[in-house]
Amino acid sequence: MREKKITYCRICEGLCGLVAEVEDGRLVNLSPDPEHPVSRGYFCPKGRAMLQVQNDPERVRAPLKRTGSGWEKVSWDEAIAEVGDRLSAIRREHGSQAIGMYLGNPAAFSYSYGAFAQGFLQGIGTTNLFTAGSQDCNNKFAFSQIFYGSPLIHLFPDVDCTDYLLVLGSNPLVSHLSFATVPRIAERMKAIEKRGGKVVMINPRRTETSRVVGEQVFIRPDTDIFFLLALVHQIFKEKRADLSVLNIYTEGIESLQRAADPYPPEKAAGITGIPAETIIRIAREFSSARLAACYGRAGVCLGRFGTLTSWGIDILNLVTGNLDKRGGAVFHPGFVDLVRLFDLSGLGRSQARSRIGNYPQLMGTFPAGIMAEEILTPGKGQIRAMIVTSGNPLVSCPNVRSLEEAFSRLELVVMVDFYKNETSRLAHYLLPATTFLEREDLPISTTSFQPIPYAQFTEAVVPPDGEQLPEWEIYARLSERMGLPLMGQKPLDFLLKPFRRAGRIPGVAKYLGFHPRWLLPGLLLSGRMVSLRRLKKNPHGVLLEPNRSGQLLEKRFRKKGKKLNLVPPEFQAELEKLKQYAEVKTDSEYPLLMIGRRSLGSINSWLHHAPHLQGRENDCLIHPDDAARVGVSEGERVRVVSRIGSVEIPAKITDDIMAGVISIPHGFSQVPVEEYKLPGKAPGACTNMLTDEKDLETFAGMALLNGVHVRVEKIAESI
Repeated sequence: MREKKITYCRICEGLCGLVAEVEDGRLVNLSPDPEHPVSRGYFCPKGRAMLQVQNDPERVRAPLKRTGSGWEKVSWDEAIAEVGDRLSAIRREHGSQAIGMYLGNPAAFSYSYGAFAQGFLQGIGTTNLFTAGSQDCNNKFAFSQIFYGSPLIHLFPDVDCTDYLLVLGSNPLVSHLSFATVPRIAERMKAIEKRGGKVVMINPRRTETSRVVGEQVFIRPDTDIFFLLALVHQIFKEKRADLSVLNIYTEGIESLQRAADPYPPEKAAGITGIPAETIIRIAREFSSARLAACYGRAGVCLGRFGTLTSWGIDILNLVTGNLDKRGGAVFHPGFVDLVRLFDLSGLGRSQARSRIGNYPQLMGTFPAGIMAEEILTPGKGQIRAMIVTSGNPLVSCPNVRSLEEAFSRLELVVMVDFYKNETSRLAHYLLPATTFLEREDLPISTTSFQPIPYAQFTEAVVPPDGEQLPEWEIYARLSERMGLPLMGQKPLDFLLKPFRRAGRIPGVAKYLGFHPRWLLPGLLLSGRMVSLRRLKKNPHGVLLEPNRSGQLLEKRFRKKGKKLNLVPPEFQAELEKLKQYAEVKTDSEYPLLMIGRRSLGSINSWLHHAPHLQGRENDCLIHPDDAARVGVSEGERVRVVSRIGSVEIPAKITDDIMAGVISIPHGFSQVPVEEYKLPGKAPGACTNMLTDEKDLETFAGMALLNGVHVRVEKIAESI
């Protein structure tokens, strides 16, 4: 008998509502949920693909161990015992720091997964945690830590109320406005124009979004901070700054003016490629709009000045009186108070620094760009075992050749995933995890990113169709085998105190009888907005109190007698470096700048197996003028070369890309399809064959993945 179950997608921050149809324990259909309070009957091709992923025969459904003849199926008891014992032996012989972990983006979409993975590492006693955030968003956390005092304070555009939306380095039609829960984004952006407002897209290429909504303004990659400072410069020059807001909530107005002084529109025009008159016009439009919001995402995060650019975005919102304001850039405390829980964890007070590069921990993690050296460099603390969980660093991280060499020398590589991938080619064990449809969930990590605040709890839609386990249970079993404390994190300990006092669990340090659902009442109590009982009664989701102005500046700063320092002292040296970069000339050997991109049918390095997503773009966008200089015609294969390596890929000639810039999609494999032995795997060129693991941003150690200097060569025909 076919049964309908209500759930939601956990591929991106859109979290669109889903209706799953299940027959005899098997998923037979996925459709959008028309009763979801926000997505209202919408989901994108990525969500649809989960039906194929869920039922894909290539998924890993039992623990695998590598032997001389290939992968061999083993029992969970055997896998846990062998992995746990080998990790314990490495820890005894070389110390806790000899064990590291790489955590992929899916951990952000599970309330239990990331907590247990990080708790497992804390039990081991290692600080060697690396995440996909180094190739994605860690600069945003670094900026918020410096500027607001917590890495978890983030503002997002109130798209449903704003009159002017300025978008930098983002393609919302594809990304669904990352760091904001905004399904139906095209419809909601078009609504801005319908009510008389304006949308302006700042990007080196004309994206799918700017083809259907807004004004397109081309910008040279990795120069967004100059554009933002030029806007601030012009706003102060024309006395358009909202001094009433600045005087009440901030200090350092003169310092901010000095920081912007070197970049009048005429100077910024030569750096960014945006005409001075366009910069002046946008400054006037933004500052005179009744309600305006500036937003930036991956394109501005992955450059040399990602943290400084995040600062520039919030500064523009702040000086125009649009920060922490309904219809501008909004702060929402969330139905779980993540800021408070993070403070309780003590992670923000960590003094740990990386062995390589002396990087400080950011939310308990180090930059993934130093992973290869941490593995290859001898000495105390050298990493000898890696656990890779829901990630694919041998595609996603910079300079994959160097990282591949490093992984090949590890004594132990353990993968926790539900697919084989490029990284698992070097793994010794592959432990199968459940998909998100096979576990319960609550969208905790996105609770403070919602223009329309709501909460939704979901039970598992289907049971595992093999021997898969949820990630939390895998780490709990490993903790038990190794004799380690399971939940070493202070916020989790805090949440469990009432249950320990009541004698309902045998102790926070033990696995037996524990289930992460016991965390949920305490988590929801921290936000005091909704109960688990109410969520269970309303499976489509519960609308919460709408966003309001003053949730950050008034409640978290002025109420405590604090003011925001507009130019934190940590940024002074970076602003000086900015002046030097402004004078850098074109690289004659590598005259073009490469940027990445993503299609609507993929996300980072996964969803490449789903058959109906196989028609994605795998080409190099190049401007007609640049193609003519190289002598390349449409569809010809070209070689793209950086000082790190090269890739070959077909050329697509288009004026949708700015002259002097090329674009190659991110997340594809350097491994030939025939070697990968998965016929469903989509081919492509790996952009991280061209990037440098030593080229890292100052504050967050972010990899430079946009604005990479390259040249394009025509591949000579064979004779």
